[in-house]
Amino acid sequence: MMLMLLLVLLLVLLLVLILVLILVLLLMLVLLRLVTSLLQRRLVYKGFLAARQAMQRIRLLVSLSVDVNPDFGCYAGGKRQVLQSLERRFQPDLSRLELRTWCNEELIDIAHDAWSTWIYDRYQNCCLGISL
Repeated sequence: MMLMLLLVLLLVLLLVLILVLILVLLLMLVLLRLVTSLLQRRLVYKGFLAARQAMQRIRLLVSLSVDVNPDFGCYAGGKRQVLQSLERRFQPDLSRLELRTWCNEELIDIAHDAWSTWIYDRYQNCCLGISL
């Protein structure tokens, strides 16, 4: 009887240990996702900041492209409207701190919840072999 009770107790302890290990692994997964998310947000911000610093060069390339290919659908508004729209997309009036907030709230959070992002991610994975 005592042996049976001891075996049951050991079994319960083993189950508790397994549950604790599962909880620890889940916590580690959550922390890993959080750190990854923070790193991704930082990279998006740095990439956008670098693109904004190259805004005049990008504007020049688009200007030349509009001159060469004025019939492209993306240039339908005319050169002036296209270049003004391009400049607005770089958020030139925002400070670095405001730009970081804008990147997080307007670029990442909205894109993360968009169905079009989900569809495009699946397309890249299926057709281009880019993993999610």
